Amino acid sequence: MKITKFFALLCAAAAFVGCEPVDDGNDDEGGYIPSDGSMILEVDNQAVKLNDSVNFKVWYEGANVTDQAIIYSVKDNYSEIEPKYTPSTTGSYKFYATMGDVTSNYITVTVLKDLPKRPEDPDKDNILFNHRVIIIDHTGVYCGNCPRVMDGLKLLAENKEWNNSYNEVTCHGGSYASPAVDNAYSKAAAKLNEFQRPNAYPNVRLNLYDTTPISIGVPNDFLNSVVNNVFKTSKLQKSGADVGISVAVTGDENALYTIAEIKSAKTQQYKAMAWLLESDIHNPNQGGAKGDKNDPNNHYYFHDHALREISYAYSKTNMSGEEIGLIEEGKSITTAFELKIDKNVNYAWNHENMGVLVIVTAINGRGQWEVVNSRYCPINESRAFEYLSFEE
Repeated sequence: MKITKFFALLCAAAAFVGCEPVDDGNDDEGGYIPSDGSMILEVDNQAVKLNDSVNFKVWYEGANVTDQAIIYSVKDNYSEIEPKYTPSTTGSYKFYATMGDVTSNYITVTVLKDLPKRPEDPDKDNILFNHRVIIIDHTGVYCGNCPRVMDGLKLLAENKEWNNSYNEVTCHGGSYASPAVDNAYSKAAAKLNEFQRPNAYPNVRLNLYDTTPISIGVPNDFLNSVVNNVFKTSKLQKSGADVGISVAVTGDENALYTIAEIKSAKTQQYKAMAWLLESDIHNPNQGGAKGDKNDPNNHYYFHDHALREISYAYSKTNMSGEEIGLIEEGKSITTAFELKIDKNVNYAWNHENMGVLVIVTAINGRGQWEVVNSRYCPINESRAFEYLSFEE
């Protein structure tokens, strides 16, 4: 017996247990877990072109119950939908299913006007993926000591042994990054700053939760600290990351559009998100800097990899990404992201200098959704899966 749309809306408004799942896009870091762990909503494609259809299946205790369950589209005002569904507009759609008083997980489908072309997988049977941690530099133009880390990051980028083991993000969002003066500031950076809560500046963080001490002294100290405390430890999975990420990015002055294929080396639940980064942001007011303020090769005054936007409803307590579900070993899913360029800012963003960092997370031993791999791609380019090479 089908529940009416009216009743579904009533359930949502009243937070009636079993009618609407707890949205993992809010402040619940743990994400949604089905009420009895046995009902799963699946979709055949999480990234589609406008006017293309997707097909849903609902599983309960291992049985296909699609014809008995009710599937709802949150974006369509909690309307009931058929298992074969054609989105009418671009954007992100969230879906969930119910059967009686049992409720499934959420699942997200992203609809783009045009999908970037995915790169071919150069080795389809390979699941030995290169691992890239994320190094986040909490900084700002008012910070007189921050050029020390800029020097260290420059030295790290020039190190051929280790420069394929990380992706860099600069976060202009704290007390030294006023939006009135720091043109690399963004609301997303401010939220990431609140989430990681650095207690001094500059401050370097690893992934989302890791607080491994990183020296911010002279550049060689920074390099040695990252190499010895991160790259030469188990924090860098030298035998292969949990997932590999293939990505392609297009864009215009309004948004960047990303398609990503995520292939798993380990059967587990994953979440994913995309961070919009901008480089070559000129600011002649950087504290503690030296040299020609207008020299484009002077890394003190031209900021790179500045966080501009995040692809989902992040918050100061939730940076985990959106649920993409269980991926079995050797299997993959395709997802997409639309990252809009904020026009209501003090300083205009330049889409031509942007790229997208795709991040995949999974539950760690402390119950946190931590980064398991990342992959960066500049606008109008693509990056295939990055496999390990054991050649010396």
